[in-house]
Amino acid sequence: MAFGLCIQTTNLYAQDAKQANNAGAQTEEKKANASQGEDQKKAEEQKAEKKAEDQSKQSNSASQAAPVANATQAAEPQVQLSPWRGTSFMYRHDVNVMSFDKSKDLTYNPNYSMQYMIAPRYWLGDRLFLSTSLYIVQELTQPDDAKYKNELRWFDSSLLIGGIIHRMNIGPVSTTLIGNTGIRLPLSIYSRAQSMRFGLPVGLSLNNSWKFLQFGYGFGYLLNFFKYTTSQTDAPTIQNCINVAYNCDQFSNTGIRNAKMQFTHSMFLNFIPNDKFAFSISATILHRMLHDSVGTEQVNYTPQTPTNSRYVISAMLEVSYQVNDLLQIAVNTWAFNPQLAPDSTYYFPFFNRFTSIGLEFRFSPTSLRALQKRLGG
Repeated sequence: MAFGLCIQTTNLYAQDAKQANNAGAQTEEKKANASQGEDQKKAEEQKAEKKAEDQSKQSNSASQAAPVANATQAAEPQVQLSPWRGTSFMYRHDVNVMSFDKSKDLTYNPNYSMQYMIAPRYWLGDRLFLSTSLYIVQELTQPDDAKYKNELRWFDSSLLIGGIIHRMNIGPVSTTLIGNTGIRLPLSIYSRAQSMRFGLPVGLSLNNSWKFLQFGYGFGYLLNFFKYTTSQTDAPTIQNCINVAYNCDQFSNTGIRNAKMQFTHSMFLNFIPNDKFAFSISATILHRMLHDSVGTEQVNYTPQTPTNSRYVISAMLEVSYQVNDLLQIAVNTWAFNPQLAPDSTYYFPFFNRFTSIGLEFRFSPTSLRALQKRLGG
């Protein structure tokens, strides 16, 4: 029973950590956010230059202005941004590093999985957008918490509305402030075991770009709503309690308290020396505030230190290569640290039993459309 609870808690932390720092997929989104301000800024500058040029031409004679204006329009085409910019598809092979060393832990538990992500984003003009993501994991080794072989597991999904709040230049650095809010849907089995109804996320990200560097910081807040304050089981932990006079609900919870709110802090740095290669590093800190514990007259437990908070740290290193306009290939390593190990010692934050290595293939539908136009489709 304790082993099962440990798996459930760990997988829940892994889900939140991976959604906050999505093994490269979020890095691509941050790259798109950082370059989004530059693309729109160029488009606005071209519009302003065109407007000023037209006003200047109007002061000349009509016989001279018309051919000059037509020639200028032909020489300087307008930048047209796709409304689906920032949309991505990801296919990933993921293997746990402990799978290569059977003697590393007391028990050998290899993990090899395939992961899929669809992250559509649609822009409603130059500043406002709608976005969501669907993340699916399929473990090919023997899973710890699945009913069927090769079972597909869904992560929670969020329906978001966001936009560019402000753009500015601080010296040579181009800065874009982006905000979003929406609703989080409990699609995963871990959230359903928590009796989660829904969550309300709010996020802010500050994305900066300077020459071949992109860097930024993101803050997120998540307010969760549950039916119960603790995780639930399918059946009571005390057998045959249905015949007792009182209710069996008290034997149907795991004792693991749910997190009523969560704070997320994420940082990233991208080094893009050319159009083909990119090097990325990112880190995320999750701070989860739990529901208050409920005591009884029979049990009086007073902890020596506060136990209403949980912390999770995740980190990612990546090297990516842009094969063409349609395909990008990335190799990365991702790890998360759920703070305490089962023996109450602290996990090493950057290399532990939760560290994995992945090979990702990323596709961009907007690039596919541009390729079709280039080929005359």
